[in-house]
Amino acid sequence: MTKRLWFIFTGLLFFMIWLSGCTSGDVEPFTEEQVVVRDLSVMEERLIQAVAGSELLSLEVLGEISYDGFSAPIWLISFTPPGEVKDEVFFSGGVHGTEPAGTEALVEMIEDLSGNPEEYSRFSFDIIPLVNPWGWVHDLRYNRDGRDVNRDLSSLRTQEASIVVDFLDGKEYDLMVDCHESRAGGFYLYQSGVRDSSAAREAIEEVRKLGYDIEQDVKEVIFEVDDGLIDSPMWALHFISLTGQLSAAPYYRLNHTELAYTTETFVGLEMKDRVIMQRLTLDVFLDNL
Repeated sequence: MTKRLWFIFTGLLFFMIWLSGCTSGDVEPFTEEQVVVRDLSVMEERLIQAVAGSELLSLEVLGEISYDGFSAPIWLISFTPPGEVKDEVFFSGGVHGTEPAGTEALVEMIEDLSGNPEEYSRFSFDIIPLVNPWGWVHDLRYNRDGRDVNRDLSSLRTQEASIVVDFLDGKEYDLMVDCHESRAGGFYLYQSGVRDSSAAREAIEEVRKLGYDIEQDVKEVIFEVDDGLIDSPMWALHFISLTGQLSAAPYYRLNHTELAYTTETFVGLEMKDRVIMQRLTLDVFLDNL
């Protein structure tokens, strides 16, 4: 490497580290008791009923999140069709507790896998519908320690990220999607190191056809949304990995799949509309495999 290229490389690295630090978003730990907004037992009952209704589904507790006065499992729901599996798929949601539509969409998908397994007979699924149960219960972005779990997939300072990463160790998937929401005014997607944007573009167009707004004005670090799509190239993922601030989909792309996406629905809409967009996007990605 020439001296000039080395300086450019080093400059870009420090620039990305600086930007990543600015967006890490950790806060002080939550030392006082927080208001309970959602009931984890309701979700647990739905998952247990779905799994009980189908011999193709299984439920596993990957680990327990434990804080003073609070404990909760990280659930994995797996689906294995009776015939030949064409593609292996991993979905996750609820890494931010203030973004519940992705979790709801995944729980509904699990219920559909129980009641109508033939709709997804080509695929096997591993689904973690709720990565951050403490944040979800209390409607807070962070975990109890004030950490943004979605910036911790490489540093592993959090219980939540450690459990997910331990499960994924050594696994490979044909598609991985992490379901999120945002306060931007429209729907958008990230694709992480994906060479072909046709599947993402199709998902955006299908959402647009239903009359939902597509985001035109979001910027993430140095990348801007282009009619609903933020396209992060591989070189950016490698740079960010050096900062210790990897979020879920980039981590998935670097370690477990060639197709990694993040969905983003607008939290200002009704829940039913956000779930429709999340489910529609997942189905488009599946159809494109």
